[in-house]
Parts: sequence; C-alpha cells; structure tokens
Amino acid sequence: MKTILKFRWIISIIVVIAIACSIIFAPNLAQLANDKGKIAPPKDTTSQQYDQKLKDVGANYKSISAVVQLNHKLDASSKKDLKDYIKKVKDVKHVKTVIDPFENKDVEDKLVSKDKKSVMIPIETTDDKNKTLDAVKDINKIKHQDFKGAYVTGNEVINDDINKSVNEGLKTTEIITVILILVILFLVFRSVVTPFVPLLLVGLAYAFSQGVLAFLVKYIDFPISIYIQPFLIALLFGIGTDYCILLLNRYKEELGKDQSNFDAVLNTFKHGGRTILICAITVLVGFAALFFVEFSLFRSAMGIAVGVLCLMIILFTLLPTLLLLLGGKVFWPSKKAADHRDNKLWGALGKFTNKRSFLALVIVLIIMVPIIVFAPNTITYDNTNEIGDEYDSIKAINIIKDDFNMSQAFPVNIAIKDDKKLDNAKGVNDLEALSQSIEKVKGVKSVSTITRPTGKPIKQLSATDQLNQIQSKLTDANNGLGQVNDGLGQMDSQVKPYTDPSRVQQAMQQGSQSPQQAGQQVTQQAGEMSKALEQSQQGISKVQNGQSQIQERLKDMSEDKGMSKSGMYVTDDMLKDKKLKQSVDQYSKGDGKVLLLNVELKDDPFSKASMNTVERIHNTVDNQVKGTAFENSDIEYGGTSSSNNDLQKIIDSDMAKAIALITVFLFVVLLIFERSIIMPLYMIASILITYYASIGVANLIFNDMLGMGGLLLVVPFFSFVVLMALGIDYAIFLVNRFNEEVDAGKSITEALLTSMSKMGTVIMTACIILIGTVAALYTSGAMTLMEIATVIILGLIIYNLFMLPLFIPALIKSFGPGNWWPFKTHVKNHKDA
Repeated sequence: MKTILKFRWIISIIVVIAIACSIIFAPNLAQLANDKGKIAPPKDTTSQQYDQKLKDVGANYKSISAVVQLNHKLDASSKKDLKDYIKKVKDVKHVKTVIDPFENKDVEDKLVSKDKKSVMIPIETTDDKNKTLDAVKDINKIKHQDFKGAYVTGNEVINDDINKSVNEGLKTTEIITVILILVILFLVFRSVVTPFVPLLLVGLAYAFSQGVLAFLVKYIDFPISIYIQPFLIALLFGIGTDYCILLLNRYKEELGKDQSNFDAVLNTFKHGGRTILICAITVLVGFAALFFVEFSLFRSAMGIAVGVLCLMIILFTLLPTLLLLLGGKVFWPSKKAADHRDNKLWGALGKFTNKRSFLALVIVLIIMVPIIVFAPNTITYDNTNEIGDEYDSIKAINIIKDDFNMSQAFPVNIAIKDDKKLDNAKGVNDLEALSQSIEKVKGVKSVSTITRPTGKPIKQLSATDQLNQIQSKLTDANNGLGQVNDGLGQMDSQVKPYTDPSRVQQAMQQGSQSPQQAGQQVTQQAGEMSKALEQSQQGISKVQNGQSQIQERLKDMSEDKGMSKSGMYVTDDMLKDKKLKQSVDQYSKGDGKVLLLNVELKDDPFSKASMNTVERIHNTVDNQVKGTAFENSDIEYGGTSSSNNDLQKIIDSDMAKAIALITVFLFVVLLIFERSIIMPLYMIASILITYYASIGVANLIFNDMLGMGGLLLVVPFFSFVVLMALGIDYAIFLVNRFNEEVDAGKSITEALLTSMSKMGTVIMTACIILIGTVAALYTSGAMTLMEIATVIILGLIIYNLFMLPLFIPALIKSFGPGNWWPFKTHVKNHKDA
C-alpha cells in the first residue's frame, strides 16, 4: 500500500486513462446482450438439436402467431376482412408460410374460437431472429380497422419484449440507484462531500466494468445475458458503496488518533483494506465458480466478478489519492469528522448473546427451521410472467389462454431424421402408428403429421375406409354380373322362338310371302342379340377387372405388416395424390429425409405438467420406434415445453454444482484468511440458512399470495449466488474485526462486544444501502429481477436481524478458543482466567 500511496498520481492517471478508453472505445454492451444473450439450453440438448436438424436440411424457421380479435361474431364480412389481412401478411418480407384458418372445416375448427370472436393465424418466418422481428414490425403495421385488435406472439417476440422492458427499466434503475445512495449517505454521514465519494468511485467502476465486459463479450465470446447490466448496477453500487462506507468509517476512526493524514490513510487500508480485500476475493471466487456450470445464462453472472475486479482497482488507487488530497474535509461540513459512534443496539445484542448464547441459537432455529421445512418451493417456467400485459405479445398470449388451447401456439415438435428417404409408404405408415402411440400418452391432446395434418387421421387412408371402397367395388362387380344376366336373358328371349318348329315354319312362310320384311326382322333380331352379347361381355369384363383389383388390393393389404399397427393402408401412389402431397410437403423436409410431428398438449405448455408429458413422450417414442423405419433415425424434440424440460435438467444440475463449488471455494478462501476451520463452517452455514429461509418466504409471496405459480426458473440460482457471494461480506466484516480485537490482546468476550459495537452501524448501513440498490431492480420491468430482488432483500433482512447479531455471536461465544481450531487454540479469556 505504501508503494501505491508513494506513486499515487502516476497510478491514478493510468487508471483514469484506462477507464476513459473503455468508455470511448468499447462496443455497446446492451446491444451485445440482445444479440448474444439468448436464454436457451446448451447446444447438445434435444431442443437445440431439433433446431439444428432442421437447419441442416434448410428447413429452419421461426414460428409465430397472429391473434385477431373481432368486434362481433365471425360472419361473411369479417371473413372477407380476415382473408384480406392474411393476404397482406403473406406479402410481408421474411414471411415464408401462413396457414389460412378457412382452408377447410377441420382447420377452421382449430383456429377459430368457439365464440367465433377470435382467430389464430400460424405464421412461419425465416430462421434469422432479427429478420423475424422485422417481419413482426411489418405485420403490426397492417391496418385492420374492422378488428378489435390484432397481436403477434411467439418465443422470439416475447423475448424481444422482455429485452425492451429490461433496457427501458435499466435507465430508471440507474437513476433510482443514484438517488437512493445519495439519500442514505447524506443521512449516515450528514455531509455534503462524503456521499459523492462512493458515488463517483462506484460510478467509474460501473462504467469501467461495462467497457471491459463489452470487449470480453465481443472478442473472446464471454457469456452475456440481458440481466447483466441491471445486476451490475444493483450489486456493484451496493457492495461498492458498502466497501466505501467501511473504509470511510475506518478512516474516520484513524483520524481520531494521534497520527498524520498519511498514516491514517495507510492504517485505513492496512486494516479495513484487508477486510475489503477478503470480501472481494470471496465475491470473485463465488462468481468465478460459475465458470464450471453449463447454462450460459448462469455463466454470464461471472460478469459481476469482472465488475468487482474493476471496483477493487479503483478503490485501491483512486480512493487513497482522494483521502490524501481532501483529508478530514471529505466529511465536510461535519465538524465531528473523527467521531465514530458505537452501535447501541448491536452492543445490547452482543451482551445478550454473551450471557444467553444457547437461547440465542434456539430463538434463531425456532424461527428459521419451520420456514425452511414448510414453506413451498415451487418453480415456474412461464416466461410470459416476465413482463406486463401492455406488450402485444402478452395480449396475444392472454387471448390464446382464454379462447384456445395454449399448446396450439406452442406445441411440442418432433423431428425424425435419417440418411434415407422416410416419406414413402412404409415410413408414413410407421409414422401413423407412432402418432397413435403418442396420442395415447397422458397429457397429449392430439398429434399432427402427414397422415393427420389437422390432428385427425385422414379418413381415406384408413383400412376401414378402404375396405368400404372394396365393398363398393364388389357391388360394382355384382352390378356387372346383373348386366350379364340381363344380356343373356335378352338373348334367350330372342333365340327361344327359333327353338319352336311351328314358329320357325311360320317365319319361313312369312319370309316367302315378304322376303324383304323377313330379312329386316332377322337383321333386327340379330342386332339385338349382338347388343345383348356385347352387354354380357362388358359385364363379364367389369367383373373380371373388379375381382382382379380386389384380389390385388386384398393381397397387398394382407402383406402390409404395418397396417395392423396403424390401421391405415398407404401406398406410394397415394402419397402422390395432390391433396395428400400438400400434407407430405408440410410435414416432411430435406427431400423426405426428415419427418415432422406437432404434438398438442392438454396442459399449459409452460407448466411443469407439460414438461412431465414431454418426458413420457420421449419414453413412448423410444419404445415404439423399435422395428420400424425409424429404429436407427435421429429423433429430436423442440418447442417451448421441450426447451423448458431441458432447462429444468440443466438448472437442477447447475444448481447442485454451484452450491457445492461455491461452498467449497468460499470455505477454502475463508480457511486461508481466517486461519480456522470452525469459523468458515458457521459463516457459510449462516448464509445457507438465510438463503433457504428467504426462498421459502419469497415462494409464499409469489406463489400463495400473488398466484404466480412460484418463482421464475433462474431466481433460486441467482439468489443463491448473490446471497452466498455478497452476504458473506457482512460476516467477514464482523469476524475480521473480532479477530483484530483478539489479536490486540482482548478476551473473546471483550473482542466480541467491541466488534459488534464498532461494526453494527457499518454493517446495518451497508445492508440498508444494498437493500436500496437491489430494490431499484423493481423498476427494471422484468419479473425475474423483481423476484431476485425480493429474495435478496428478504435474505439481507433475515441475515441482519438474526444471523449476524444472534447466530454467529452465539456460536463464537460457544466455541470460545475452539473458534480457531486447529491453527490457534490458546486465546486469552478473562472470564476463564
């Protein structure tokens, strides 16, 4: 530190230049977050592989839906308006296909609500996210005076609205944070100058870290998310101000001693700086542990570690320079710059825990354990809760929830990919058999594919229908036989007279009298006999043809092993039929090497129930493809429910990994700096108890009271990381001061009372500031950040009411000299002397 103080001007100038360069030349971090900060499972998960399979065959696209609300029930006039609207949508750039709800009766039944006042129009756009969003903007510009409203939704649209909400809220968050810090610091220090010192230094650290992060994201693909900037503001301003308060309070103490300003600054950083350094290292280690998790959103929190590193550079270079320059004037106009008041509340709590340490522990456990054990622990994956109803994408979702099945807009997608063509008779037959098996899965409403484009099997392909056709042909054959019998009957009636000798003689006599008339009569009868014979031959031909076709069809059907599974009989010729070919083109891609199925679920696609249904579908497909054309095919699952299912698995895995890694890393750091195994254990235990209690209370608020189905998917993870990495700071503030007092020769009792009295105001002030900066996240517009803010605030309150003044002091008192086991076990204790 002496070296830094000696060369303070040169070092400060270098730091300021570095900050200026990062601000001037760095890329736009917000734009990078929008472009690269997609919340999606890792690339090797099935939902991401689904997209890749389609991309490989040039069939990648984005699915969105336009939802139209009518002023009245659908009629001829509104149907015409809708057709005009659909035509305009089809003409929008980057729109690939639009499904017309009035294509046929089955489609209309699915896409028009029961009350006939809402219509859903599925749209496919190019796979590029930005081009899709451009298409959405153009669709929104289409005039629709006769509609009550027309809104576009889809995963890409919802995520874009979330980005907009967060970015708009970011500006408010920055302003609110600055105001809160200024107000709190004015109240704490009652100085005009002091509040601006932390604000200036932390503001520079925020700008510096933004620039550094932007460079890292752009040039080394550092993980990023849309939440990183609000986190940086809340946490960096919170902990940065906390660190400044601790150093300024320590500086105020040092000014009261008989020493020069240089020595006051030096001793401030020698003692207080050491505490800050330990705190910073724990934060860095905590967030750096996220390098080992898989989910990119979680890994993006390593950006906080970058921010803390930038903060440390500034605090250990610019702050000592400022203190040497201003001296006691940093507290102006307060005339009691050297006056540092002890905290009476924490002093009283210290005396209580010294006398009643066991009772203090019992009080804490009686309050915490029931909350942890009995409070709900529910997670929701519905990102439509992230933003308010003022966004069109959410308006559309609400209409779909009310008037349709949500899974119509967000189905589970299945892609079956092979190196050989699958859109042949066998493949399609097996596809129908697979569809029937999936349809029987609990939670599945319907399956759409080549043989059932609207979710209902094509009637003409069913074996039953075709047997009815065969029956019709048999009827034709019988009709042919009837024609034969009629013809033969006519011949018989005409030939029969000539078998009677008297009639033959009579005819001959008539012929001799009138030869010409007799010849005409014979010719006429011969013609009639010929005609009758021709009818007989035609009848026989029809019978033969019909029998031949029937025999051939029955033979083919009897040899078709798949028919017994699917109940359908499909031939390659049938697949070339014009109407069926439309279905083939819709549900097969890549020259027939990829077959598609869309599975509509009964439950909300964002729900846990739907994720469980996806798992059951996986198991069913794995079992049913054996012995079919798909036995060796690659099968992947896409869609919201599938993606959420992948997210759940990766989040559960990362959560377990993060708890283990951060706990171990923090334990090692605390072990090194505190020279104890016992202290790190109860310091970490205090944070874990706080985390689980705060999560429980937050669940009661958002699940039971607000009815939001629980906390959003990433809230527990980020809440744990923040509370673990930052909450431990307060324990370090207290324990380090305690160790310092013990090293100065005081007994455990005296050291504990002194450290609590001296640090009570610092910790409570720091806690209030962190609560204030975290509370600024409520202005972000993102429910995820609001919920995280709630958990952190609850955690800070619990920690500062129960853990720091009761739990940790009670354990310090209970362990006595054992606090430093196994490194230092002989500590002076006046009571025991």
